[in-house]
Amino acid sequence: MKRYLEKVLNFVAFCKLKIVSYFPTALPKGMAEFETWAQNVYILSGKLIKYEHMKFVLATQIIHMDAKTAKVPMNVFVRLTHKAAANQIASAVFQDIKAQQQEEAKKAAQSEATAPVEASSEQKT
Repeated sequence: MKRYLEKVLNFVAFCKLKIVSYFPTALPKGMAEFETWAQNVYILSGKLIKYEHMKFVLATQIIHMDAKTAKVPMNVFVRLTHKAAANQIASAVFQDIKAQQQEEAKKAAQSEATAPVEASSEQKT
């Protein structure tokens, strides 16, 4: 029964956090405040990426915000985290395609280099 009650309370706390995330809140002003705030964003994002990577993304986004920005809904950062994860996947796809193209170009260059040698040996005979 105690475990069930704990699960219910955790769910209620998550629902409260989810609702509050849509209202503007002050950006963190201290390290302890940043840790608490980042953990909340991490929980709201569904633990999409590693926590250390999440903190990096959040810190980067705060730095790039307009100087007049003092309050932002946490949900904005949740969406930015999802976008950062999508960007990371897209970057990996680009890198895979580029590596594939370079490999194909290398094979084409090798086949071109061997083709004239074969043609000139056939002309001599």
